[in-house]
Parts: sequence; structure tokens; C-alpha cells
Amino acid sequence: MYDIERVRANAAYYLSRGNCPRCGGANPVEPGFKRCRPCAIRESEERKRRRKRYAEQGRCPSCGRPRDDDSYKTCSICRANSKAQHEAMKQQRQEK
Repeated sequence: MYDIERVRANAAYYLSRGNCPRCGGANPVEPGFKRCRPCAIRESEERKRRRKRYAEQGRCPSCGRPRDDDSYKTCSICRANSKAQHEAMKQQRQEK
């Protein structure tokens, strides 16, 4: 098992030095990002494969839970979270 606080501290240390925490600081991180380009591309490809596999299995492509309604692509929990996030963004735009 790993210590989550130690993992977070290490990631913060690498980022403070401008290095990627995923590959151990081997590559620099571009300003405004948290991963180097190769790690970001690798994570994106992994995410795409996982979402495709979940969809093929009839599960929610976002979280992997079983879908409770086949007329939707995502589960009810992810739909609720997405709706709440959308409403929060809408509220922020109206406040500006």
C-alpha cells in the first residue's frame, strides 16, 4: 500500500520544480499543465481505451458502473454529476 500524503507531496515537489510527477521528473511540464506532453498523451490514450471497453461491456463509459437505464450512455450518478457541474458553470457565467 502507498501513503497518499507522500504521493501528493512528491507530486507537488516535482511540479514546483517544473518537472512531470508521473514520469519521475524526466520531462519538463509546460506552463499551465500538470503533466509532460508524453505522459498527457499516454493518459489520454488510456482513458479512450477504458471508455471504449466500458461502452462495449454496456457499462457507463465515465465511471464503469452498470447503467441503470439503457436509453442513456451514462449511469444516473454521472448524469447527475454532469448536470450539477453544468449548472454551476452556468451560474458562474451569469455572475460575471
